[in-house]
Amino acid sequence: MLWERPFEGPLLVPQPGTLAPQSVTTPEIIRHQRRLRMYVGAVSDERERIVVFDIDPGWLSAGRAFPLPESAQIAVDAGPERFDRSHVFDPAAIEVDGQVYLYYSAIAPEGDTLGLAVSPDGIHFTKRNAPVEQGRAPGVVRGEGGGFHLIYVRAGIDSGYAIFSSVSGNGIDFSPTRNDPVLDVGRPGEWDGFEVTTPRLFERGGVHYMLYAGEGDRSRKDKPRAFGLARSFDLLTWERYPGNPVFRVGKPGAWDDGAIWFGTVLPLNGFLYLLYEGGSERDLGRQDSARTQVGLARADADTFDRQMAAWPRNAGRPMQ
Repeated sequence: MLWERPFEGPLLVPQPGTLAPQSVTTPEIIRHQRRLRMYVGAVSDERERIVVFDIDPGWLSAGRAFPLPESAQIAVDAGPERFDRSHVFDPAAIEVDGQVYLYYSAIAPEGDTLGLAVSPDGIHFTKRNAPVEQGRAPGVVRGEGGGFHLIYVRAGIDSGYAIFSSVSGNGIDFSPTRNDPVLDVGRPGEWDGFEVTTPRLFERGGVHYMLYAGEGDRSRKDKPRAFGLARSFDLLTWERYPGNPVFRVGKPGAWDDGAIWFGTVLPLNGFLYLLYEGGSERDLGRQDSARTQVGLARADADTFDRQMAAWPRNAGRPMQ
């Protein structure tokens, strides 16, 4: 495993009296105006919305759990538009000329789409009144020419989710890069042979990396038990890391022994911190709203870079 947990419990937990009394989901974190600004999904009264707050870097080394702070605010709520009237979650944020573009999963009975909200300060957002793409679970990055590369998932006919991508010059009008997935499911019987989902992007030394969740069991749709790594030199063609998976669910009985999603990487103080959503097998099997929390793992940045430098070009297995 490339990432290891510095302590056994979660980092962010739901707590009554906060904006997330039921669940804390789908983390995203960016540097904005010298702050670490975090966006998470927050579940209250069976409704999910996106909240925002600044975090103290000391949280990452404190070795204990925190509830959402009192300073947390709702950044993006569901509705009133039809396309996102049920739930909004899965934030993917990027700063553009001093503004923050926040892409998100927009859920409604008609289907899953990707919405966009824009903010001058990263806190107060104005939503566009139409989706920018079909799918869910976005990740976003700017390419060398300044264009926007959006990755997201769609459900397959004979499998779970697979990963697609679209590009845009302005961050609003997107066109698919191809009709088939940029990262498809693995071979039958492999750890990611049924679905690949919740991709997140980060860059090291001019190489783009995708951290994605995967599952090989057809009975576990949207309950992935491991993360894999893929890389790209052009954001269009991806190859899997030969040492996958790079992170797994917790030990039996742990708070995250059931499933993990949305591995978000933050470089800080010589580490690559990994924030992720997780849930226990027991909680995910509940008939009412499933309880999930945000966990933390880390990898030494220099060690990661050395391991990636030892990965010969085209030595990994390309997408299916």
